[in-house]
Amino acid sequence: MIRKHTRHTTKKLWIISALLVLVAAGILAALELTGTTYLFRNKPLQSSTIPTKSPDGADDTNGADQDGPQPNQTTSEPAGSDKNNSAASSGGEEVVAPYGTFISSHVISLGDPRAENQESICITTPGANCKIEFKKGDVVKTLETKKVGSDGSVIWNWNLKDADLREGTWEIIASAWLNDDIKTTTDPLKLEVKP
Repeated sequence: MIRKHTRHTTKKLWIISALLVLVAAGILAALELTGTTYLFRNKPLQSSTIPTKSPDGADDTNGADQDGPQPNQTTSEPAGSDKNNSAASSGGEEVVAPYGTFISSHVISLGDPRAENQESICITTPGANCKIEFKKGDVVKTLETKKVGSDGSVIWNWNLKDADLREGTWEIIASAWLNDDIKTTTDPLKLEVKP
């Protein structure tokens, strides 16, 4: 009789354990499917566009001209890479890897008045499109895409607070593209945002 009772208890424990495992797996699956947890997949990037201002302080409505493909993944090339590329790509000039002052201050405090007047400059092939991204973990903040002028440069004026760049270290990546040719440059200095 004792053996029957022990077998019965063991069987109940196995059933209860199996049910608990199934319930836990169901909860985990629900959390994964709703995007609450990211144990089995990569967390998606949270991206937004940084509002910019024209040199006179008004909102910049000189919007992006986004002809051609836009880079959806950035790769890095060392800053200072060959800026004198002249080989032809499909139907046009090869894009020069972007360079310039991607941000006017690499270390800045949110309380510093300079945080309200940031300037970013991208220099590359005239007529190409250029954008600058700031990445920290799964967050990406992007200066809008602009067409490079005939002088080979484009300038953004913007506010660090409006950009919602929080405290921490941000990687800075500039991308330039024309037709099917895309080049990116990662700033060797990161942006350090302090309280």
